[in-house]
Amino acid sequence: KTDSILKLSQIPVLITPGDNEVNDCPIPSDGWARWKKYFHNYDQKHWQGHSVPIERQTNNNENFAIFQEGILILGIHMQGSTPNDLVEFRKQQNDNLDWTRAKIGQYKATMQTLLILSHARPNRRRYEPKGHHDYFDPAVAEINKLGLAEDNVMYICGDTHRYQSFLIHDGVSSHQPLRGTVLQKGSKAVKLRIDVQGKINIHTY
Repeated sequence: KTDSILKLSQIPVLITPGDNEVNDCPIPSDGWARWKKYFHNYDQKHWQGHSVPIERQTNNNENFAIFQEGILILGIHMQGSTPNDLVEFRKQQNDNLDWTRAKIGQYKATMQTLLILSHARPNRRRYEPKGHHDYFDPAVAEINKLGLAEDNVMYICGDTHRYQSFLIHDGVSSHQPLRGTVLQKGSKAVKLRIDVQGKINIHTY
């Protein structure tokens, strides 16, 4: 049903995995197999030949990047809920961090805006030793090296399903926190706008 709706979009759709598809499934491996069957490389299923410059991480093809006109958009595979396999999840987090660092390093000279998309709302207590912050602490430190204005960087997720804004700190007092936003499930439409100075604005209606 979801596929039948999304494929009607006039522009390519990209999807990041969430916990409902894997961690919260009775059989997580089955959930992940189904996600890959229906949503892996989704832009190539219904919009073949499109012109959006999408890059994908070799060893985690669900991680993507788009860079256009000074704007870097990163999609990373990070689920909420409690991981079923901590070893695999930590490997995924390391791959996410490698991807983030690689793309920031590649485009930092001309980047004025950074937008990171994923599912999980950061939680230090999700698992030992630092929860999702085994990604976010070094990622926020890396982002701080860019020297971008706080309003030009944002992390957007869907975990908890209730619209809210928050700040992601890496524990270093001199570092600028990363702005975070949880999108509302279903009932609110969202308009994201990036102005000529690279500032990210989100409006719900």
